[in-house]
Amino acid sequence: MTGRSALVAVTREKQANAALVAHQPFPIGLDTRPLHLEQSEALLTSPCMWTTSIPSFLFRHIAQQDGGASFGQLKESAEREFLTDNPDEVTFPVFRLADFLESAYRCGLLAKNFVSPNGDEYSPHRLVLYDITPSAQALLAHHAPLDIERKANTIPVLPDADIHSARENIAPVFDYLKKRGPSVRDTMLDNLTRALPDDVVQAHWDRLEDAIDQGIKLGMISQEEDRLGAYVLSILP
Repeated sequence: MTGRSALVAVTREKQANAALVAHQPFPIGLDTRPLHLEQSEALLTSPCMWTTSIPSFLFRHIAQQDGGASFGQLKESAEREFLTDNPDEVTFPVFRLADFLESAYRCGLLAKNFVSPNGDEYSPHRLVLYDITPSAQALLAHHAPLDIERKANTIPVLPDADIHSARENIAPVFDYLKKRGPSVRDTMLDNLTRALPDDVVQAHWDRLEDAIDQGIKLGMISQEEDRLGAYVLSILP
C-alpha cells in the first residue's frame, strides 16, 4: 500500500467512526447507581444549610413531580424557601445544593432522568431531571411522614388585608397575562419596565419579582419551566 492510499484508508476510517458516533443516541432514561443505605441515611439526616428538612424538600419537590425535577427548578424552590426562612441572608448557598444532589446520585438515593424534550431520540438536546430511585422510595417515605404531604398541599391562609395587598402588588402582572396569555417571566418583566427611567428600573423589577413569588405561593399564578429552561407564568383559575 502506497503512502497516499494508506492516508486515504485512515481518512475513510476516521470519517466512518465520526458518522457512527453522530448516529448513536444520546443518553436517555434513568441513570441509577446501586443504593448505598448508610450513605443515603446519612444524607437524609445530616444538618443542612439550604433547607430546614432534606426529606421534606425531596418529597415535595422531587417525589411529587412526575418524572422528577430539573436543577433549575430545585434551585429556585430551595432558594425561595431559604430566603423566606432566613430573611437576614442575601446569598443562597447554591453550591451546597449542587453538592448534595451529586452526592445523593452517587449513593443511589437520586437518579438522573435524561429526557428528550422534543421526543427525538437522536436529538442532542437533553433535559436532566433528578428523581427518587425505585430502591430509595421506601427509605424516603420512612423519613417523610404523611403530615409533610398534607403541608405541601396546603395554601397559606392570610388575613384579607394581606390578600388584598398581594393582589394590588401583582395587578400589573395579572393585566399583562390577561392580555397576552402565558408569558416568559423575564420577557414580561422587561416589557413592564422598559418605559421606566434607568435609575428606577431595578427597584421596580425587584418589586414585581417579589409580587410574582408571592402570587405563586398563594396559588394565584403558576410557573413552569419550558424545554429551553425559561420560566413561563400563567394565571391559575
